[in-house]
Amino acid sequence: MLNSKQHTVLSFVLSISLLTVSIVLVGADQSVEKAELPTHSLEGESERISFTFAESLDEDLYLEVYEFHDIMFPELAPAEDTWVHEKQMSFMTDVLEGRAEPFRPQFSDKRVQRILELSPKQIIKLSSIDKRNYYADWKAKHGRIFFRLKTPTGYIDKRIYTMRVHCRHVDMRSVELLKEQLVALKLPLTHKNGPLARNFYQTLFSTYALGHSLQFMLRHHERDTGDLDIPFQQLSRSISESDFDRAEKLVDSLRKEVRAQEEFFYQLGVTGEDGAIRVNIADNINAYSFYHDPAVEVYASEYSEPSIGDLAAITHGGGLDHSRVDPSRHQQMMKPDKKMLTNDAIKLEPSGDAFTGILPEKWREVSIVVFYGADQGYYLTNHFVMD
Repeated sequence: MLNSKQHTVLSFVLSISLLTVSIVLVGADQSVEKAELPTHSLEGESERISFTFAESLDEDLYLEVYEFHDIMFPELAPAEDTWVHEKQMSFMTDVLEGRAEPFRPQFSDKRVQRILELSPKQIIKLSSIDKRNYYADWKAKHGRIFFRLKTPTGYIDKRIYTMRVHCRHVDMRSVELLKEQLVALKLPLTHKNGPLARNFYQTLFSTYALGHSLQFMLRHHERDTGDLDIPFQQLSRSISESDFDRAEKLVDSLRKEVRAQEEFFYQLGVTGEDGAIRVNIADNINAYSFYHDPAVEVYASEYSEPSIGDLAAITHGGGLDHSRVDPSRHQQMMKPDKKMLTNDAIKLEPSGDAFTGILPEKWREVSIVVFYGADQGYYLTNHFVMD
């Protein structure tokens, strides 16, 4: 649960899309007279970005949009983007209320140049009112966003504009991958295959510790990761010593602990009576309302332990965080296989503050999968024993 201070911050976050910072450029050596864009926003929010020029332009104007995630290359990130969650929210509040200056990138900064080189880029043609006033309505993407202005013949100047876009909802995809790989590790342990078990463990630990991982998210929210770090160390040692029985017990323990830790980020509850099922979901970290988002879909199916073949189809092609070396692959590799995850499932319908449905038969255990976010590219799963 969040304390009152966090609730205050989150309430403020939900209103930031209404606040725009106007930047007046005095004495500039180029023709941009004024730029208007927020310093902070929320993922998926529609933002108006506008520029005013001292004189009319004879060419079309384009906005280059660079999407940078500090978790990919933390050594390049602005300091305000690498703090823990509550400090980030507090700093955003200070900026929007005028008590602090936002980060303003300089083209001469080698780190900024490197960010522009590494980040995925989108090009948007700006609309013009009178060849002096240009604008674009842009749907905010998560991360630190950089903008540059250009015409078909080159950049307007060396100015770089920026916006910090915070998560609208919790991203559990790396945790889902971690849960799947914990199940997959049991295969080489059961067959006492040491080399294969070591390879599986290296992939598993990379998922736990690298990129936007469970370890990162817990530490980012000032949570102690010792209850996971220590069992992972013990698991590595057991595999190295070929103590496969102990390793299997540690895997079972880690599966329970991962499930317990993920409930800090979201709470998913299931109740059933007379063949009906009712699912409640809460994301208190981001105050995200699953019930008011028409893009959210919830499915229920009879639970069964996934096979290795099933896992290979679900786990997005590998497990290592390729986004650290190729940011453009980040979204593609983490998108779930919806068809695989909803096989033999029934779709639940929104009903007030829950999702409900009728089970085709009496199921002792059920799997729940929730798709949400942009293009339903985010998901979370869990399974429950029915009363």
